[in-house]
Amino acid sequence: MPQNGGAEADGQFSRVIRCRLDAMGRRDVMLYSPLLEELHRDRHLWYDMLAADVVMCAPLQKRQHYLSLLCREFPVSLEKIKTCASEIGGEKETRPIILVHGEPTCVFNPQVNGHLFSSLEEDFRLLHLPMAEYFLFLWMDEGLECGAQQKEIQDIHGSLGRFSPYSPCATLLRQAADDAIGKLSGANGRYRLAKSILSAEAAMATIEVAPLYENVAALLNLVSEGSAIKPLLRLPVNGEGVEKQRLETFLHFLKEHHG
Repeated sequence: MPQNGGAEADGQFSRVIRCRLDAMGRRDVMLYSPLLEELHRDRHLWYDMLAADVVMCAPLQKRQHYLSLLCREFPVSLEKIKTCASEIGGEKETRPIILVHGEPTCVFNPQVNGHLFSSLEEDFRLLHLPMAEYFLFLWMDEGLECGAQQKEIQDIHGSLGRFSPYSPCATLLRQAADDAIGKLSGANGRYRLAKSILSAEAAMATIEVAPLYENVAALLNLVSEGSAIKPLLRLPVNGEGVEKQRLETFLHFLKEHHG
């Protein structure tokens, strides 16, 4: 159960569960809770995140193919990741592109987001939250040296072409966050804010997904009004599907605009 620094609840769940287990006399149950800010030394994890980002850049019907290719070797090599990225970057696509990012669980877990995005890829090509860039930003904000990781992301960004969810330069993201909010710790809010402002290069619009009652999401809503360079929908979710109408209205606007 990973945790992060700052005041958001993600830094507290593991301690609460540990206290409850101890109170139940279950000291035999091990709870592994790494601090996300300290995972930058794990190169295997880093390449796994890059590989996952590349898989999610493929169209829905081809993701299993690229996942199978990248899982044939362990640990996955950077060259194999680049090869898959180049294949995806060379594909043709007529659908407009939307970047979906935000709190990772809300982006990737259909049960948490109410299956909001299950049918979206019929009309749009989705780019998803790039977890390697998400972590890179977090580590850079901690003052860690990440030059090698930056170079690797830039290489894959070039290979993916218009299907890249990455920013062309991590310093652009940090500058956008500095200009908009300054210092903030918790739930990687600075990255999420910067990503909503800058989006992805080929995306026509951005959807940022977050828990309905998240403290960081409420703060970001206050500081980023009107700062995004592309159409932005901030979508709070609670898994009950009540967000569907807001999403459909936004998509209708995008279809009218793209048409």
